[in-house]
Amino acid sequence: QAALRRGRNIALGDSAAAAALCAAQQGRFLAMHRSLFSSPPDGSAGSWEQRAREAGVRRLDAFSYCMSDNSTRPAIEADQAASRVLGVSATPTILVNHAKYRGLPSDFDRIVYAFARRSAQ
Repeated sequence: QAALRRGRNIALGDSAAAAALCAAQQGRFLAMHRSLFSSPPDGSAGSWEQRAREAGVRRLDAFSYCMSDNSTRPAIEADQAASRVLGVSATPTILVNHAKYRGLPSDFDRIVYAFARRSAQ
C-alpha cells in the first residue's frame, strides 16, 4: 500500500510540475505555484483546469493541450536528475551554502541572514 501511495504521489508531483510549467507559458507560474501549495490537488484533468482558472490562466485550451502533449517532460526530467545529484528527496529541501535542510527549519530566517552576512564580507 505504501508503494502505491508513493507511486501516486510521484505521478501527482509530475503532473503538478507540468501544470506549473504550462501556467508559466502564460505568465502565471507564481499564481499556479501558490495554488498547488495552498491545498493538494486531486490529480483529475478537471482539477488541473480548475487550478489554472483560479491561477488566472486565460487560454485554458492552450493549458490543457500543454498538459497533454508532454512538452514539459524534458524540463521535469532535468529537474529530477538534478535533485538526485543533490540528494534531494523531500519537498521542500533547501540548500544554503552547501547545507541541506529537509523541510522548513524553524530558524530559516537566521540561516539565510547569516549566509547573507558572510557573503557580503
